[in-house]
Formats: sequence, structure tokens, C-alpha cells
Amino acid sequence: MSHEFAHLIDELKSVRAPLIPAELDKKSFDDLITEQAAAATTKGITGDQLENSCYQECSAILRYWIGEIVADVLAIHTLGPAYFFSFLQFFANKPIGDLPDSEHPVPSYRANLLLGELKELGYFAADLPFSKRLAALRPVAAASATKVASSYPSHINVVHRTIESNRVKILKELRRFCEPFSYWAKRYKADVGELARRLQDGLLPMNPYQKGANPLPVSPIAVLNAGWQLHETAIDPFLSLFDPSLERPDKLQNLNRLVFKSMEANELVRRYFE
Repeated sequence: MSHEFAHLIDELKSVRAPLIPAELDKKSFDDLITEQAAAATTKGITGDQLENSCYQECSAILRYWIGEIVADVLAIHTLGPAYFFSFLQFFANKPIGDLPDSEHPVPSYRANLLLGELKELGYFAADLPFSKRLAALRPVAAASATKVASSYPSHINVVHRTIESNRVKILKELRRFCEPFSYWAKRYKADVGELARRLQDGLLPMNPYQKGANPLPVSPIAVLNAGWQLHETAIDPFLSLFDPSLERPDKLQNLNRLVFKSMEANELVRRYFE
């Protein structure tokens, strides 16, 4: 959901438009033209027509891929590790391979990019329960992405190389856009620890009521991250609170209900005091 909302932000704020490279990678594009010119299906087409057709195809894919990168980066900066873990869970349960298509970069490339942003946000060095795991996943994702890229079709290779040659600039601009709302590791450490402990005990992660003081609502971002931290690092103690005869996916529903109940309750508190 956060990824799809990020697409809406992209459309409203025109985030993607200035990030699209003005030129395609020259060598890979020239190789594509040479390959297509030798194909029987392009006989009778002029050189200009062929070049224009290839340019339009690559440019369309490039626009889609940049849009996906924008949505991923906005989502990871908004939600922190919660987005990365949900990204992994989504693709682990999606019946597709580690392959690109005309609208999406390969999942391992996206995962590597997300891990890079988590490192930029301080999560690799934050001494959180999953920090070492994140750091260990980075070379695995990078190696997988590199392996897949070595066999890209020529038109996909043009797009990939165009993005790679502009990736540093693209990410720099996106980080600048995200700066006002980025969920840094230091904020995670301040927000999430106690919430995760409450979840592990089967309690709603809310600020306790204190007589004479207005209770402050807990951020839904902190609640989601607390849920994912528990899922990734201490799910067995949590599951032991419930009927041990249930299957693991059913037990996970208890955590989901607790997380969303907490978000609903905190939203009620926030709206009441507004």
C-alpha cells in the first residue's frame, strides 16, 4: 500500500519527471540497433525508423522503471525496515521468478536498492535486532541482481545501464525529497523498542494513560515497525501466547490484529485531541 501511495505522490508532486535521464546509454543502445538491424523482422525498415522504434520502446520502459524506483525509495524512507520486510514477504509469496518486466525492475535489484537506503538511514550500524541480517542480505541481493542482469534482453539492458549510470544522481535527488519525513534509525530506536516488547507480551502498543495528562497517540509507522521487528526476531515467544496447535499463518493473524487494533486506537486518540 505504501508503494502504491508513493506512486500517487509521484504523480501529484512530479517527482519522477526530472529524474528520467535525458539520454539512453549509448553503447548498449548502439548494440540494440545493430542486433535489430540484423533481424529478419526488421527488413525493409529504414535506419531512422528502426532507431526511433527502439528509442520509444526503451524510453517507455525507462519511465516505468524510474517510477518504480521512486515509489520504492519514498516507501522505504517513510516506513523504514517495515517496508523492506513486507517487500520480501510479498515477493516470497508471489509466484514469479527473479525477473524483470517492461514495468518493473528485477526484484533483487529493487531489494538491493532498498538495502542501500536502509544503510543510508543508519540501520546497518544501529545495533538493532536485525541490523546484522540486513547487512548480510546486501551482498546476496547485489549478487543476484548482477547475475540476472548478465542475461537481460538487449532492450532491457539499455534501460538497466541507463539507470545504473545515473543511479547516484537519482538517489541523491530522491533522498533530498524524502529528507523531511525519512524514518532514520535513531528515531526507530527511540520509538519502537518498548512497542515491540508490548507486542511480544500480547499487549496493545499504546502510550499508557496517566491521570491528569493527555495520552499521546503512537505513530502508526512505529507500530508497523514494531510488528515487523517481532515477526523477524521474536515470533516464537509471541506465538507461544496462543494455541500451539494452530498453523503458523493462522497465528500470524493474532499479530496482525494486534498491530491494526493499536493503530486504530491511536488514531482515535489523535483525532480526539485534534
